[in-house]
Amino acid sequence: MNKPHINHRPQGRTGGAVTWVIGVGIAGIALVGTLILIRSMSSDGQAPAAERVAHVHGLDVDATDGVLHVATHNGLYRMPDDGPVERISKDQHDFMGFTVAGPHRFLASGHPGIGTEAFQELDRPLFGLIESTDGGRSWDPVSLSGEVDFHGLEAAHGNVYGFDSTSGRLLVSTDEGTTWDNRSTISIADLAVDPADEDHIIVSTGEGLAESIDGGRSWQPLDGPPVAFLDWHAERGLWGLDSRGTVHRLDGGSWQVVKELAGTPQALLVHDGGVAGAVDDGSTVIQTTRDGQDWSVVYRDEPAH
Repeated sequence: MNKPHINHRPQGRTGGAVTWVIGVGIAGIALVGTLILIRSMSSDGQAPAAERVAHVHGLDVDATDGVLHVATHNGLYRMPDDGPVERISKDQHDFMGFTVAGPHRFLASGHPGIGTEAFQELDRPLFGLIESTDGGRSWDPVSLSGEVDFHGLEAAHGNVYGFDSTSGRLLVSTDEGTTWDNRSTISIADLAVDPADEDHIIVSTGEGLAESIDGGRSWQPLDGPPVAFLDWHAERGLWGLDSRGTVHRLDGGSWQVVKELAGTPQALLVHDGGVAGAVDDGSTVIQTTRDGQDWSVVYRDEPAH
């Protein structure tokens, strides 16, 4: 894939000099509330059984079956097109960072559920990097247990890229998460790795977008919309979801507004089958599209009565 032509703002900021200022919109990402996730009404007017979940922290698709997976404050959920929402994680952990690294192989971070075995074993309730090889049902520690809370994770080019919210460090592993290289300190809301270049990374910060062409060791600011979430796909390109719930796409070197989802952003996913965005407009709403034009609400959370 050819790299997009991106307009740069003047030089003058690198690594730790990119200051993180949490805006009101992005601050809403951290809100925790118990919600009921239900599918939109079916053709016969009957809503399938609801499944209690909490705030969405991540979206990804398992390539083995193409099913959307949703990482939340209250566990990992599987959302097939033709069946009920199912919590597949055995425990109701708080999955903050989440990415699919391969068939049935998931990577995550966050916090163990209170009272779980993992909670009892850790001195600090920080997962570091954990791994599931059974599609998210059970999880095992990989590295940095009790030390790191990745709020952004991406598996690409055989590497794992992670933003540690406890220290502001961008860490990169070239051995599937066993050992890590501290590349820089930069406060990140989300990160996206160029599908064609493992050293080309774009991140969202409270001051705007920033770009690295050396694997995250140094940074320079970019022109672009104030997106909170980013995702980069080899065929569909680079997309963003801003603090008002507006979806943007980089097209020919300039950002274009694609869709107004209207709500506080929660997560964005661009995958082989299309695009999915999650926002909170008083309840969590997930919308999907195949071509970026026609969007449909496929899931909506409703408060418990």
